[in-house]
Amino acid sequence: MNKKPQNWNRVSDQQKIETDLFRMRIPKIEWQIDRRRMIGEKLLRLRSRIEDWATINGYENLGNQNVRRDDDDNIIWKRSDWEFVDDMYSIIINNGDIIWNKDTYHQFNDLWKYYEVDVYVDNPNFEPEWQQLQQMEWEDD
Repeated sequence: MNKKPQNWNRVSDQQKIETDLFRMRIPKIEWQIDRRRMIGEKLLRLRSRIEDWATINGYENLGNQNVRRDDDDNIIWKRSDWEFVDDMYSIIINNGDIIWNKDTYHQFNDLWKYYEVDVYVDNPNFEPEWQQLQQMEWEDD
């Protein structure tokens, strides 16, 4: 039987994690502020999940969100999945403009499914950043 450890998702037992990370809807009351906070939490969970996967499978095996090649087919620039998610997370916590469409959220969900791990990995970065997110003043400009 393939059973996941109890603490594999790092959230309280009362919260249900859906297959798609970016599916939950929130009420329209203070919609923008709650949306920004919620997306920040989900991006942090996704980034931590990618880090956990990389700890098990090796950071050199991370996928690339974007790759640029020269005429000889040599890679001259690449952006890993972790860098992509980290950049989006930075936009959220630094109150940047969110101009994503549904394809961006589909990418996040695809990454969530791809980087699933079946074992618990102790990620020392998750808890301090989670607490920082909870203490932030979420204001809508």
